This record gives sequence, C-alpha cells and structure tokens, in this order.
Amino acid sequence: MSGVGGQPVNITTTLQEWRCLIISYHLMLFRKLPRKKEMILYFLKDSTENPMMLEGKIKVYEDEILKKDELIQKLSSMDIDQVKSTEQKLTDHSNSIQHEQYQQTSIKREELATLRSKVGQLCEKTLNQESELKAKSTLLTKAETDIVKLTHKNNELISENEKLKKQLNDYTTSINTKITEYEICNKKLNESNQLLKSEQDKIDELKKRLNKQIEEKEKSNYQLEQNEKRLQNFITKMIHIFDTFLQNDEHLVIDWKDEKNLEDLIIKAKDVVNENLKNKGHIQDLLDRLKQHENENADHKSSMNRLGELLTKNDCYEQENRKLNQELENIRRNEKALEERIRVLTKELIDSQLHIRELDKQLQDTMSKNEKLHWSNQNKYEEDNLLFRNSLASLLSYNNFQCNPTEISIKESIRKFMSELQEQKDLYSRLEIRLSDTLRRLDHSQASKHEVERMLEKTERECFDLREQIRRLETDLINSDLVKQEQRSDKLKIFSYLCKLAAKVRIDEKVASGMRFDELQEVLLTRIGQIISGEYTMLSDVQANADRINGLNRKVKRLQDQLASREIQLGLWKEKASKLEDQLSGINETEMKAHANKIAAEKSAIDARRSELEVSRLKDELTRLKAELLDFSDAKISVVKCEEQLAELTKQNRELESIRQSQANKIAELTEKMELQTNEDSDNRSRLEEECKCLMNELQSTRKSMEQLQRSERELLEFRALVGRLLGLDTELLTVPNYDIISRLETIITHHQFIHDNSMLSHMNDAHSPNRKSSSLTKDTGLQRNTTADCYMAGPHTAKTRSKQAWTNTCEDCSKSCNRSVRDSLEKYREKCHPSESIKHDPRKY
Repeated sequence: MSGVGGQPVNITTTLQEWRCLIISYHLMLFRKLPRKKEMILYFLKDSTENPMMLEGKIKVYEDEILKKDELIQKLSSMDIDQVKSTEQKLTDHSNSIQHEQYQQTSIKREELATLRSKVGQLCEKTLNQESELKAKSTLLTKAETDIVKLTHKNNELISENEKLKKQLNDYTTSINTKITEYEICNKKLNESNQLLKSEQDKIDELKKRLNKQIEEKEKSNYQLEQNEKRLQNFITKMIHIFDTFLQNDEHLVIDWKDEKNLEDLIIKAKDVVNENLKNKGHIQDLLDRLKQHENENADHKSSMNRLGELLTKNDCYEQENRKLNQELENIRRNEKALEERIRVLTKELIDSQLHIRELDKQLQDTMSKNEKLHWSNQNKYEEDNLLFRNSLASLLSYNNFQCNPTEISIKESIRKFMSELQEQKDLYSRLEIRLSDTLRRLDHSQASKHEVERMLEKTERECFDLREQIRRLETDLINSDLVKQEQRSDKLKIFSYLCKLAAKVRIDEKVASGMRFDELQEVLLTRIGQIISGEYTMLSDVQANADRINGLNRKVKRLQDQLASREIQLGLWKEKASKLEDQLSGINETEMKAHANKIAAEKSAIDARRSELEVSRLKDELTRLKAELLDFSDAKISVVKCEEQLAELTKQNRELESIRQSQANKIAELTEKMELQTNEDSDNRSRLEEECKCLMNELQSTRKSMEQLQRSERELLEFRALVGRLLGLDTELLTVPNYDIISRLETIITHHQFIHDNSMLSHMNDAHSPNRKSSSLTKDTGLQRNTTADCYMAGPHTAKTRSKQAWTNTCEDCSKSCNRSVRDSLEKYREKCHPSESIKHDPRKY
C-alpha cells in the first residue's frame, strides 16, 4: 500500500527504521557512557509516549551535571588545604547523593518496566491492526477476483447464448437450403430421366455397333489363330529338323568333316533366316492389325464405360429416391423404437432405483459391520473401508470420469448420479410430452392434408368448368367472326350493286362511292320516286334531242343533276340531323350499354386468362405440396431435434439466469461488504493518521531530547577525557575507563589521607620529641616539594593545571620515590579505614 502518510505499512516501516537507528546509536553510546547514562538513554528510548516526563527528568540531570561542573571548577581553583577541609563534607554529600540517585534509579527502573510493557502492548496492537488490514486487503483482492471471474462467466454465458442463437439461425437456414436443394434435386432428377431416355437410345445404337464390331473382332481373331497355328507348325518343324541334326551324332561327324554338307547346312540356315525375316515382316503386319483392333476395342470400352457411368448415375438417382422413401419408413420405425426405448428406459430406471436401494442397504449393512469391527480391529476396519471405497469408486467411475476413493468424492459422485437420475426422469417426462405434442401435430397435419386434398379437388372441378366455359366462349367468338366476315362481303356486294344502279339512274359514281350505305339507299329511293312521278318523260326528250344539243347542254344537265343530288343530300342530311338529334339520347344509352358489354367481355377474357394461370399455379402448388409432404417427414424430424435443442437451451438459459441471479445477489452482498470495509478502512485510516501525527510529534520531541542528550554526552565525554588526562590516563586505550579513573582517584585520595594522618602523627611526635622534629619536617617538606612541584592534587575530585607531560614525569618520580616506602603503609591504612568488603567495586555498575 502506498500513498498517504497515514497508511499503516509506511508508518510501521518508518517506526521500525527509527527504532533501529536509535538502538544502534545507543549501542554506540553504551561503549562510552557509564552505567547511569546508559540507563538514562534506555529510559529515554522506551519512554516515547510521555515526553513531558522525559523533559523534566532531563532537566534534573542537567542540573546535576551543572552542580558537578561547579564542583569541578571549585576543586580546580581550590588549594590543598581547602580540599582537606572540604573532603569530609564532600564525602557526606556524595554518599547522600548516591543514596538519592540509587532510589531514583530504582523508581526509574519501575517506570521503565511499565513504559516497556505499554510500548509492547502498542506494538502488539499495531501488529494486530496490520494483520487485520492485510486480511482485509486479501479479502478485498479475493472479492475483486471473484467479481472478475463472475463477470467473465457472465460474458462467457452471454457469448454461449449468442452462439446458440446463431446455431439455431444456422439450422433454420440449413433446413431452408436443404428444402431448396431437394427441389433442385427433383428438377435434376426429371432432367436426368430425360437425359437417360436420350442416352438409352444412344446406348441401343452403340450396342448394335458393338455387336457388329464384336463379330468383326471374332473374324479377325479366327484369322489370327489360324496364322498362329501355321507359325507354330513351321517352328515345330524347324525345331525337329535342328533337333534331328543335333541328335544324329554320325551325321554331325560327317557334316563337320565334309565341307559339302556344312555348306549345305549353311545354305539351309541362310534360307531359314531369310524365311524368318519374311515371316517377321508378316508377323509385324499382323501385330499392327492387332494393335488397330485393340485400339478400336479400347474406344468401344471407353464408350461402354461412359454408358456404364450414365447407367450408374441413373441407378444412384433411383437409389436416392428409394432411400428417401426408406427414410420416411425409418422415421416412422424410429418413432416406434423411441416409444419402445422410453418403456425400456423406464424399466431401467425402476431397476436402477431398486439397485440403488439395494446399494443403500448394502451401505447400511457395511457401515454397521464396520462400526462393530472398529472397536475390535481398527487396522482391519481401515483396510475394509479402503476396499469398500475403492469398490464404490470403481462402481461410480465410468469411461471419462474416475472417482477417487474418498468420502467427499464418493458423496459428490453419488449426488451427481442422483441428480442425473432426476434429470433423466425429467427428460423422460419431457419426451412423453413431446411425443404427445408430436402425435397431435401429426394428426393436425393429416387433417390439414385431407383439407388441402379436398380444396385441390374443388379447384380442379372449378378449373374444369372454367375451361369448358372458355371453350364455349371461344367457339362463339369464332362463329361471330365468321358471320361478320360474311356480312361484310354481302355488304360490299350490295354497295357495288347500288353504285351500278346510281350510274344507270344518272348519278355520278364518284359521288355515290363517297356516300354511305344508308345515304345511297335514300338517294336512290328519291331518284326513283322522281322518275316515277313524271320526270322520266323529260329525261327521254333530253335523250332524243341529245344528238342535236351541244356539249354545253350536257354539261348543264350534269350540273343540274349534281345540284339536284346535292340538294337531295342536303335534305337527307337535314332529316338525319333532326333524327339524330332525336336519337342522340337513345344512342348514348345504347353506346353505354355496348361499352359496358365490351368491358364485361374484356373482363371475362381476363378472368379466363387468370383462371388458366391459377389452374397452372394450382398444378404447380399440387406438385410442390406433394414434394413438401415428402419433405414434411424430414422436416418433422429436424423440428423435433430443434425442439429438443431448444428445450436444452431453455434449460441452460434458466440455469444461467438462476446462476446470474445468485451471482447478482452475491455481488450485491459483496458490494455491501466492500462499502462496510471501505467505511471501516476510512475510519482506521483517520485513526491511524491521528496516531501518526501524535507519533510524529513524539518523534520530534524525542529528537530534540536526543540532541540535548548528545550535547550532554559530549560534554561528559570531554569531562572524562579531561579527568583522565589530569590523572595521566588515556581513555581511548582503557577497556573500562570509568573504573580505572575512579580507582586512580581512590588511590590518590587514600594517599593524601595517609599523608595527612602521618603529618598529624609527626606533629604529635614532635611535641613529645623535639629532636626528631627537624628530620621529619625536612622529609615531609621534601616529599611535599617533590609531589607538589608540578601540580596541585585534590581528594576525590582532583584536577591538574599543567600539561600531561609534566604530570607523567612527576608521577614517575613519585612512584619511584614513594612506591617502596609508601605501598605497605597505604595497604595497611586501607585495611584499617576501609575493610576488604567495602573496597570491592563492580565495574559493571559504571
């Protein structure tokens, strides 16, 4: 964990580092400081929780150090006489101080023990908190991994659902493609049947050709056989000739000795060779003929193979049709077999349940036996138990799955076995339901089939009636066309006759041909009426005097005739106009009726065409329905399979939905737990941040106190080095410098006390014996001079004012002069003043 300063791992590491640094520093100081300072430092190390108490104690020690410094300064400035006067006071004061320090150290040790116990408790708390945080972090990571796994599972399940949907769509498309392929195959079958018919005709022709070629081949083979027999006879004769020649030894001897016989044999051999060459040419010709016949036979065989392939294709198509029919029969048989299988499986279920009960009984018996035998022979029980588990594992294991001989695996396998039995029961129930549904659907499909057949019969009858109506209409149309043509021809004949009458009645033919049939009739009637009324005589007179009248009169008459005809036409047109105006209303109605009749006739023709198209379409539908009826059985099987797959998919979907719901519940619970943990973590973080702030403040205070202690320690070390120098000792070379310095001071103090006592005794003796006074005084003064020539000495806290070399020189001189005389007296004096028990010092205290 990284980030904020209040996080637990960084805090613990920093605290541990600071503790290690402080411990290492105190170990360095342990070698240089006396026992008291060492205890003070350990006390300060362990007392990080209460800096105020430490500051107070540090002030106390600083005051003590200042007092000691003042005493050292006083001792350094004082004379020997002053030292002597203050020795007793200092010894009393030092004893009291030591007693007080001893009491304080005992109290401080108790406080240190309490502080150490508190620090240990705090460390345990921090460790517990760290362990709790680690456990929570592990739980969080596990929860995150579980969430990730669940998301992956959901995605996989969704992908599987999509795949299954795609598979369903693929199956539907494949079914449609198979239906189309089946239709295409039917078309191809029809085409192949036509091709087969055409090819069978070709095959018959080829068979005839083959028969002819076979006859020719037989003739050629017969000729070849005769030629081969001739060759064999010739060869055998030649062999007999040569064999007789070789076997007749006498002849050989004669031949080989007689040159004439040899030449005859060579000539015969040459003749034989020439004949052989001739025969080889003849044989090659025969071989060429054979090759030609073989090539022709190969061509015939290739044509036969092609015909055989076509026949095999025809047979394959016929076999496919037979297979389709057999598949329909097999499907029906499979349905019956499924029913029988369901019955058998129900029986097997009952047997398996009985077997399971028997196994349960056996289990109970074996368990009771094992419990009885457990108390008698535990080893046998374990072996039997292992054998029993192995037997159960072998019973419960199968091809792909092997059961381990443990209780958990056996229980799980038994549970799986029971769950599989329940699933099989569910499957059997579902299969029964599906069978009932399929039977219902079959009945419904058969009923629909009968209805379709009835509808087809009705449509065929209607089509037959429509066809008869169309035929009648066509015959009527043909008859009407013939009548119209005859009427037109009669009309033309009458029109030509009327034109001729108009020419006879002196009407211009051009004008008459431009008129209508009705107009001509009316014009002729009017003109004949005029002739009958009396105008005929006028015309006859005009004809009698025609030779005499000029061409102008003829023209005038013609024009008059034309005008009269035009006037007649105008009158007729006027009459017609009046009649037409009267008949317009009636004519419009007749035209509307005629137009309606035309539209009805066109509609009837269109309906007839539609009916024909419908009849053809219905025929196509009949063929298609027949094909679909054949495909319906295959479609049923595919539909049943699809329904089974759909049921399995629905089951899987339900299971997946249940799993998804359970996962959603788990995720909700985990989210709630995560929220609670986050809240707890936030609280812990805030609390730890506060504790860290407190610890940082304590560390700052301890750093300040450590700096002050370092300063005081440096001053004490300097003081110890100075005292060592005054005493003539090198503190860096001493193993226990404090002990050596104190022992040297004690020797000096005892020496001074001894000198002081001797001086007192000498004064007393001088008072009693004045002759010895001068000698003793001279000796003492000489000693004093020798001792105080270079330095000033004090008792327990002495100091020197001069250099180290002077001190060493004076010490060496004193030691040489006084060691021999004074050592015995000093030892005696020490034994008197300080017994052996009180003189002993433990260097470990310092």
